[in-house]
Amino acid sequence: MNIAKLKAKFFEVIPSHPPNGWEIEEHLEHITKLPSENQELVLSHVPAIWPVSHSLCYSYLAAAGRALDCLETDRMVQWVGELLDIYEKDGLRAAQHFMADVETNFLCRIRGESGLNFSDAEKSFTTYARSIMERKVILAAGPQISTDTEYIYIPNKLSLCTSEYDNFLLYKLIITFQLCFLLRKTYEFVLPASAPTIKTLTETYGAGSVPGPIQLDRFFTLFPDPDLAEDIYTVTEARRISRYLAAVFPGLWRDTARIRADLAFLRPDQSQLPLHSKMVEDLVRQVMFGTGEPSLSSGPGALYEQVLAAFSQPAETAADSAVKTVAIYALLCQVKKAYIKIPP
Repeated sequence: MNIAKLKAKFFEVIPSHPPNGWEIEEHLEHITKLPSENQELVLSHVPAIWPVSHSLCYSYLAAAGRALDCLETDRMVQWVGELLDIYEKDGLRAAQHFMADVETNFLCRIRGESGLNFSDAEKSFTTYARSIMERKVILAAGPQISTDTEYIYIPNKLSLCTSEYDNFLLYKLIITFQLCFLLRKTYEFVLPASAPTIKTLTETYGAGSVPGPIQLDRFFTLFPDPDLAEDIYTVTEARRISRYLAAVFPGLWRDTARIRADLAFLRPDQSQLPLHSKMVEDLVRQVMFGTGEPSLSSGPGALYEQVLAAFSQPAETAADSAVKTVAIYALLCQVKKAYIKIPP
């Protein structure tokens, strides 16, 4: 179609608020050299884009020809859908950036080649972390997410999400979680040997006299099964921290709800785990979903309800999480099978 026919066709497909004829001609020039079937394809998506944003529609017309150089025609609907999602979430500039490189921003992702390198966002994340801590904290790539309170180690690359933006949000969530552990003094866990929690452990499991004070790594050794105790404490403390994070950073918690749910669904199958491992895994998924409803794959049942009741008790400090760990351990150690550690 020539420019006159394209213009007539454009006015047919837009649902409302047509532009001036001379205004649209310069934008339609971008598709005049496309085959007629591709022109029809490009114009077929205008009714979905025009009511959202005229500027976005003009940018789309400018980019559509380049997009079709890379895309098979049946991918066009998916590309336009993602374009509209990005515009709604992040605005015109982000949508224009998305359209500028179809290969990197769209095709690589759907081929599973997507991801975000930590180095690409290190500066902004470091500034973010230091503004929260109000002191120097160093972010560094490492094989496992952890912190020694001065360094926070995070993955060198994230590709768990399909979009760069979601991988960015996941990085931000990981970093903020570690910062909240520091702010809420998880790693300053110390209990005197005379603490009721320690007395309960020594009397119940015959650990003998314990020279105090008790730090976190020694705390787990007071249990007959340190692996079970460590996993219970980890998920219990994660729940305490996630509630703090949700209260102090509500926007981040809200924006990552879908990501957390997606990651929870990627957790390994529980069907072959012993009952106490299943229950701890259920608690992990409850924390990840951020809701009051666990997956219930290990229940319901009297034991599960008791575990859930103990897990639901409020915890203001790491010492409170230790108390909950003792209570939940006493319930789960009744399972007469070897505990299998759950994935981090």
